[in-house]
Amino acid sequence: MRSVFIMSLVVLYFVVCIGLALYAKRSEVKGSKKDYFVASGAIGSVILFLTALATAFSAFAYMGQMGMVYNYGSSAIWNFFHYAIFSYPFFFIIGSKLWYYGGKYGYVTPADFIVHRYESGSPMRFLVGLIICVYFSIFYIVIQIKGCGWALQEATGISSPLAMLVITLLLALYVALGGMRGVAYADAMQALLLVAGILFIAGFMITREGGLVNLFAKGMAADPTILQPKQPFKEIFSGGLVMALSMPLWPMLWTKYYSAKNMKAAYSVGTGCGLGTVIVTVSLPIIIVCGLKIAYPHWESGKADVLIIKYALELMPPVLAALIVAGLLAAAMSTAAGLILLVSSVFSVDIVEAVQKSTSLKLSEKQIVTSGRIFVVVIMLISFWLALIPLGQLVKIGIQMAYPGYLLAVPLVVGGLWWRRANKYGAIWGLVAGLITLYITIFVTKNPMGIAAGIWGLVVCSVVFIVVSLLTKPTSDKTLREFGLIK
Repeated sequence: MRSVFIMSLVVLYFVVCIGLALYAKRSEVKGSKKDYFVASGAIGSVILFLTALATAFSAFAYMGQMGMVYNYGSSAIWNFFHYAIFSYPFFFIIGSKLWYYGGKYGYVTPADFIVHRYESGSPMRFLVGLIICVYFSIFYIVIQIKGCGWALQEATGISSPLAMLVITLLLALYVALGGMRGVAYADAMQALLLVAGILFIAGFMITREGGLVNLFAKGMAADPTILQPKQPFKEIFSGGLVMALSMPLWPMLWTKYYSAKNMKAAYSVGTGCGLGTVIVTVSLPIIIVCGLKIAYPHWESGKADVLIIKYALELMPPVLAALIVAGLLAAAMSTAAGLILLVSSVFSVDIVEAVQKSTSLKLSEKQIVTSGRIFVVVIMLISFWLALIPLGQLVKIGIQMAYPGYLLAVPLVVGGLWWRRANKYGAIWGLVAGLITLYITIFVTKNPMGIAAGIWGLVVCSVVFIVVSLLTKPTSDKTLREFGLIK
């Protein structure tokens, strides 16, 4: 009975996602790549606030973060506390600039800004598009599909491959149909489900244990070290800094700036991510982990990320359990949808743009939009195939280098917006040097001196970027005027 009820709610959730995509398609400007990929810069504050929140917090918010707090205590929470200190000034300062230039020059992808500012064509489109936006992102789509498949399997009893296939087809359908507008509408609904699920499970635990004080007391009795940091300070601080500084330039959030209707809406990207941090990764995890420690005091550390779903399915009423499962699906699918649209835009805009400049191929905007929809389906089929096979070394590299890799965009964007001497040579060699440094400090000599690899990559990228820019030919005055760097 429980599985039937959960399946019914999940089906309803799927129907709503498709319905929102169809509703979004009615407002589509036919044959416009800017409309399909960034909604013609017409999304308002409320929807953008919710879609940013939903995109930023994936299945990790439900499972991985809770598992980290279960294993590492308050260290895992302090990692995310950095967001409140370092991320949000960047969101407002950088986001407003990218929104302005995105609207002024019609940007669709992150590479559009980089290529324009640095007067670099194919090399930069391939470097930013294929490596940073595609390679680092595709495996996160796979992880979201796997997480959804596991949750559906546990909740309904259907096989994991079938569950992943259902998720794959749903994502392909509503992203291909609705584009950015459809993704944003579905994200808005999913953000509400995500937050509601986290709040309901925390509320249930507090009620079940007889109040918040009793919950903490029982949790501390089950594990007296639950509030103690269990990682070295340098690792906590530098690791959190990598996530916090890179977050405003995560590619799937970067494109949200382009889709904003006005400056106020662009600010909503930072506000949505900020509220999500406070609720999802800082304030509620310690409450939820106390409940998990009480119910499962000696759980295997390597499998701690499954506990929140296990708790919901075993101890909560069917209605609330269904809501928790729906919240997990919402968290995973909203992130996956943003990444899918991003990867599709890279192939349809960045790669096609590079190919058109070097060959006789000429595609209309309508054909580019059609290719974008086709790429959505192709990307999902590839992701489903990857989800079925064992994850190898290439996947490990992609996942572990993703957020440190996104961090390498910071010097290029900051330099491009405020330093007139920044040029394409510095940008290209800075990125290359940064990527090589990341590989060495992640897989060869891990976190030298106890400092996270991303910080080493950022420092090397920044130094090379500055030195090479100073030693080579500057950007033309025409481009510098277009970015307000000279009069």
